[in-house]
Amino acid sequence: MAATADIAKNAYNSTLSVLNNVKAAYDQANADYLDSLNDQANGAGLDINESAHQLMAQYVVGDSPYVGSQYCIPYGGGYLISYSSGEDTIYQQMDSSMKYVSKMTVKNGGHGSSFGIDGSGNIWASVRHNGYQISKFAYQPGASIDASSLTSLYNSPDLLRVNYDTSNNLVGYTTAESYCVCDPGNLSNPKKTVSLSAMGFSIGQQTWQSQSLSWPYVFWQSGAYNSNSDPATVGCFNANTNTKEFVKSYLTSSYGMKYSYNEPEGIYSTGSAVLVTFNNNDNGSNSINYLFSIPTLTADSTVSERLKALNNLKKALADAKTAFNSAKSDFQKYQSTSKTIVKDTRIYKNATKDVKKTKEVGCKHQEKDSHCY
Repeated sequence: MAATADIAKNAYNSTLSVLNNVKAAYDQANADYLDSLNDQANGAGLDINESAHQLMAQYVVGDSPYVGSQYCIPYGGGYLISYSSGEDTIYQQMDSSMKYVSKMTVKNGGHGSSFGIDGSGNIWASVRHNGYQISKFAYQPGASIDASSLTSLYNSPDLLRVNYDTSNNLVGYTTAESYCVCDPGNLSNPKKTVSLSAMGFSIGQQTWQSQSLSWPYVFWQSGAYNSNSDPATVGCFNANTNTKEFVKSYLTSSYGMKYSYNEPEGIYSTGSAVLVTFNNNDNGSNSINYLFSIPTLTADSTVSERLKALNNLKKALADAKTAFNSAKSDFQKYQSTSKTIVKDTRIYKNATKDVKKTKEVGCKHQEKDSHCY
């Protein structure tokens, strides 16, 4: 019986632990759902759905022609990626399956951490000439051009990272500690200037990598090459309302990448998803570039997804309560049975003791007749 009681006790403790965990998850899901309703009412609530990420491509850095990808934009029915090669920038055309088609070199093009493509198919990018300048130029398969031959549309002593929002015909770029949104013909007078810290980026503590403009939203990401203290982080800011949509660390452990460190490179918003590149490495000579597509969630879809999660947890909570109540009943039953046994045993012992005493008394009276046994 004691063994059965132990089993019942273990079942009780196990179901109680499950119940507490499910209850905590349910409370969090309920809070998230209420937050999303509030965000929806206030016009916010944009998010990314990491659980639905899709691997688009991966390739080993240094294995030509797949040298590495720092940025990726849909282009000509496929994609255009960029990466640095020394002081130069390589723009590489890929087909819809992310297979190599052609490439172009911009000498002194710089890091290539972000670029944009306008409605006419021109590349808008930062190049290195008299500091840094924004220029536009056509993609020319197989060509090699020098940054000094390009017309400057804007100059800065600081590193520039350029975006182009074709849907709204706007140019965005980072300079120093700000992000500027401009008309294409007037890059010197931004329509909107937002500090990077207002977006949720910690200047001096995080490593800014790239951003993407999809007005009114600015997607950005940060993270070091090999530091757990500066993890891969993604954020989104509404430049029109001056509000943060979200800032969070990537759940890189769920992406299936080979090595321990994940440096975020490019992020580009297609409207329905973001194209995100990671430089996955072992903090040594081994590195793999991974390109993922991660769906975005609007306020309405966020509410829908969170309600679905809440309802699933509501059922899980009900099941956990049922299992717990059943285990609790069994445990109480065996507790009661055990107490009854103890009580009966004590009565039996007391009765036995009384019988022995009675016998001893009887023996004393019968000693003379030698009848005690």
